[in-house]
Amino acid sequence: MGKPSKLTPRIQTIDTSVQAVKPVERIRGREHGRIKKRILLRDGFECQVCGHVAVDLIVDHRVPLAIGGAESDENRQLLCPTCHDVKSAKEAEERSLGGV
Repeated sequence: MGKPSKLTPRIQTIDTSVQAVKPVERIRGREHGRIKKRILLRDGFECQVCGHVAVDLIVDHRVPLAIGGAESDENRQLLCPTCHDVKSAKEAEERSLGGV
């Protein structure tokens, strides 16, 4: 019996490299001020978690930009400083555990 001249692979290779999600660049300056006014009016100056009504609310991204969230009004919400701190701490804990 003869020796095979060349063996060819029957299984295609798959790219398994992990590529980081490129974060969206944050909006700053005057445009950020316009967005904040628009979201304040849309949400009625009310924290979307606890219902606190104030003017010192923070425009927060529901899905963080760093993990692929969009720079859109649909991905924005108003949070009071307390609720924002709680959400930020939870996200930081998830990142440290490798979840996000």
